[in-house]
Amino acid sequence: MHSGGGLLPLVTTGGGAQDSRFVGGSQLVAVKVAAVLGKRVVLRSPVRRIREHAGSLFVETDRRRFRAGRVVVALPPTLCGRIDYDPTLPGLRDQLTQRVPMGSVIKCEAVYAAPFWRAAGLSGQATSDTGRSGSRSTTRPPTVLPVSSWASSKATTRACGASAASPIARPP
Repeated sequence: MHSGGGLLPLVTTGGGAQDSRFVGGSQLVAVKVAAVLGKRVVLRSPVRRIREHAGSLFVETDRRRFRAGRVVVALPPTLCGRIDYDPTLPGLRDQLTQRVPMGSVIKCEAVYAAPFWRAAGLSGQATSDTGRSGSRSTTRPPTVLPVSSWASSKATTRACGASAASPIARPP
């Protein structure tokens, strides 16, 4: 939260982190970078080991080994801990990968052509500590108005509890 300027800028819709969204979704950034990089992007090859040797870095997967001058590991801390590092990570960084669990949050968006709730004097924001969705808000639209909803902790865990036979998670 410190790097985001505190809690308020992270949850604020007007001028805050929830103010705008990417047209086409945030994954579009990765898709466009991958298009520029072309065949240099290797899919379905999770990194198993990152090793430094003789001034170079070597990234190893189950299928290939890559040599690089620099490596950016862009994963949640818990998943970073699944990679073998040589030399090992500094002690505090290693502890972080072991002790910071991933959150249980799902974000859903419903898109409306117009903010119909504003005619009734409503803001489009709501918070609840019960039910399936704990927080709802609106973001600035380019042409349509999305309503974002976040479900966390117990609600998310229940929603993700589908059996192997069910293709869709249905809360009890």
